[in-house]
Amino acid sequence: MVNLLRSGFFRYLHSTIFKICSVLTLAIALLFSYRIYRAAELNEFWFVFGTITFTILITFMIGTETSKCIRNKIPTGYTRTQIYFAELILANAFVILFFIVFLVVAVCLNVRLLSHTPLKLALQAIFGFLCMALLLANVVASLSCMISAKTASTIVCLVMIIVLFLTSAIVVAMLDQPEFHKVGALENGGEMVYWKEKNPNYVDEPWRSVLTFYRDANPYGQRAEYDEILVPFLYCDESWEKAMEATANTIGNDFLKREISETEQDYLNSIPFAIIAPIPFFILGGWFVFRKKSFK
Repeated sequence: MVNLLRSGFFRYLHSTIFKICSVLTLAIALLFSYRIYRAAELNEFWFVFGTITFTILITFMIGTETSKCIRNKIPTGYTRTQIYFAELILANAFVILFFIVFLVVAVCLNVRLLSHTPLKLALQAIFGFLCMALLLANVVASLSCMISAKTASTIVCLVMIIVLFLTSAIVVAMLDQPEFHKVGALENGGEMVYWKEKNPNYVDEPWRSVLTFYRDANPYGQRAEYDEILVPFLYCDESWEKAMEATANTIGNDFLKREISETEQDYLNSIPFAIIAPIPFFILGGWFVFRKKSFK
């Protein structure tokens, strides 16, 4: 097992696709840092492009271990289980490596912007994003081990990433619809009268619970929930001064986000376990299929 991991690390580090993905990760981190510095907000595309990058890396690297390579390993004393879990460990290790590089660049370039974020919230957000990355990494690695052809596994995994992202965006937009719209009309006396009307696009039960479950189970939907909690704490120097001025000049309104609500804290405490819960099922499913594959 140790020799498999050692040779696997060598294979990753000396491959062209690893060098390309490393450059892409650094570029995405720089662009993401510039974006949140300029707009004091997050953007879902950094997570999409980040997951696409390590998806390409994992599918290409596992795909290079063709049936012939694996077949040559088995007579040397390695079991299919050892080969399978070695590939999963390598995939997770390099995803964590890319995540650390991304995180270090983003934090170093946005120290002032993130300085108003509570430390506990920042650590919980980092851990949550890491759990999402590991979930997708294990899904991609398991699928790549089950599908022998490198091109086929890459296409399947990329299509999965795109479908998850698009469906998450649609579901989040549907759930964000308000239940009522405020409408008004001018009466004969010249007085403006307002009332509430039911929003036809509002999703009622039972479908609302179904969509909420899908959003919370989808890594891209989970990312959107994290963003809603984290973004109000992101202030660049100019926006912080404006928020302080608005708070000082407005009675009864506080424009500075200083603490998270009890509901938000409960979400941050529980969602990482929900994120990583499916990982063992994907790993075991991939292992079961991999053990039954024919390498003749």
